[in-house]
Amino acid sequence: MTPGPDALSALIAALDDLASAVHDGPADALLAAKERLAVTVSGIRPADLVMLSRNPLTRDRLDEARRKLTNCRAATSNPPQ
Repeated sequence: MTPGPDALSALIAALDDLASAVHDGPADALLAAKERLAVTVSGIRPADLVMLSRNPLTRDRLDEARRKLTNCRAATSNPPQ
């Protein structure tokens, strides 16, 4: 089954939680956010993302998820001291 807008919303929310935990949260919040993200993405395959990117209704949300992922990568590469 191809994920729809709800799956993208869940992915974006999980990425937001991860970014917040990296910046502000204690270690247990970071672990919980990482687990939530893992559960969220476990059902999304790369082929599903390609299909979603072709749909004008979901393309913007997918781009938003990509931006959030980039922000999370940057935050985890340079965590606050």
